[in-house]
Amino acid sequence: MTSPKTVRERIAEAETSAEVLAILMPYIRVAAVEANIPEEMFIRQLAAESGFARDVVLGIRTGAAGEVGPGQFLPSTAADRGIDPYDPVANVMGSAAYDRWLADQLNGDLTAAFAAYNHGIDNVGAAISRLGTAWQSGIPQDTRDYVSTITGDS
Repeated sequence: MTSPKTVRERIAEAETSAEVLAILMPYIRVAAVEANIPEEMFIRQLAAESGFARDVVLGIRTGAAGEVGPGQFLPSTAADRGIDPYDPVANVMGSAAYDRWLADQLNGDLTAAFAAYNHGIDNVGAAISRLGTAWQSGIPQDTRDYVSTITGDS
């Protein structure tokens, strides 16, 4: 009798991003609930990060700065958070937990947390300090577009 395939093995056999998403959905749901993040926003965030492309999710293809996995963790950020970025499930769980941590650092503002995930917490924090409720005007357009995609305001 053969043992069940791992998530990584199942993703490696997936032919479409929809199949990759379907394999990851149970973990995405748990991660979103545990981090108290709306599931649909978390799905859109992971889609913006990796497109659920098999080679990106598996870390075979990385981002320009070496980002890895479904949440496109920088290896340094993953190491700081104790996450194996090459493990798709750990990456998903870690991405949601990082979103929650960012939101908690930014007075519970999930929109600011998504911006910080993309642009860095120090940069977003500085924009908030400088501009208050108009902080989004102090971040790059690509980060504003990223946040709009996730929140559904685009």
